[in-house]
This record gives sequence, C-alpha cells and structure tokens, in this order.
Amino acid sequence: MGKKFTLEELVEIQKKFEEMFLEKDTYFLLVDRQIGSRRGLKNALVKAGAEDHYILEANDAMDATIQASRNQNTFVVFTELKLPDTDADKLVERIKSKPGHENDVFVLVTGEKSDARFKKAVQAGITAHLPKPIVDTEVASLAKKLKLV
Repeated sequence: MGKKFTLEELVEIQKKFEEMFLEKDTYFLLVDRQIGSRRGLKNALVKAGAEDHYILEANDAMDATIQASRNQNTFVVFTELKLPDTDADKLVERIKSKPGHENDVFVLVTGEKSDARFKKAVQAGITAHLPKPIVDTEVASLAKKLKLV
C-alpha cells in the first residue's frame, strides 16, 4: 500500500494543487469620473458576456488603487486618459506595483490619440485602446480579441 497522509498533509497538498491549477477570477475595473461612461461600458461588457458581479467601478485613480489593493484577482482595467487625480500612465504604474497585479490588462478609453498623455499611457503598459463614444460592438470585439469573455 501507498503512504498514508495526515489530514494536515492532505490540506497542504490541496492548497498547492489549487495554487498551481485553479485560475483566479478576472475582474473588470471601470475607472472614469463620469458615471454615464462607466454605466455604458458596463452594459456593453455584460452584453459581450461578462458577469455583472465581476465588474467593479471607480471614480478616480485613488479609488481604483484601493480596490486593486483589496483584491488579488486579475483585473482588466478600463480607464479614461485624464482622471480627476492623475493621468492613466500613473494609474497603470500604481496598480501594476500592487502584488498580484503585475500582469493586469489595461484598456485606455478615450477619444484623444494624439495627446502626449496618450503616448505616456501606452509606454506605461496600456494593452489596448477603445475610442469614445463607447460602441457595444467594439467592446464585444475587443473582449473576444483579448479573450476576456
């Protein structure tokens, strides 16, 4: 017969198995000072197949950073370029500096592409761009392309 394990050993084996093979949930974090923009993006993500309870909202970079600090799950962060308290590049740097968020995906939601801030955001780690105004089909296409839903 094989080795008999104690309950503590079995619990430890189970924990290691879960860490190795079970994926964490992916959350969407919508960062925009305008509630209407957040709601429109949220509706588009739900239509594309995202589950409502995995969509979080933040009004500014500080709130977004706090939410990232409290949650070890992977985030897909949709952010506008200019936030009330900072720009998108600083938000990317703040969230990526949090444990467990080094590989989060960042999508810039803006109508401005020629702005120097846009270029800084891309250099900081923006993965994709979604133009404003939000169009449901573009959100769905991006979500499928990035394998988010």
